[in-house]
Amino acid sequence: MRPHGNPQQAIFDALVAEMKNRKGHETEVWMECERNAVHRAACAEAQRMGKPNPSIKSIERAETYAMGHSDYAATWAYKVANLLHEADVETKT
Repeated sequence: MRPHGNPQQAIFDALVAEMKNRKGHETEVWMECERNAVHRAACAEAQRMGKPNPSIKSIERAETYAMGHSDYAATWAYKVANLLHEADVETKT
């Protein structure tokens, strides 16, 4: 199910768009492409929100968290969105 609101919606949309390119590619290739798409979308949302860019490692941890969930794409998007919101807490303390 598509998340409502940003940043999670923008991140989800970028992931789903990239997922359409899986066919014909090795697993490692499309996984890296999807990670990069999520990272680019998260960085764009971070800039829009005035937050620091998330690291690719944090995107990978969020991906690992989402693996196995029935709604993998939305779970990954929400986890990354939470990282962006938590960056506010980290910069205020």
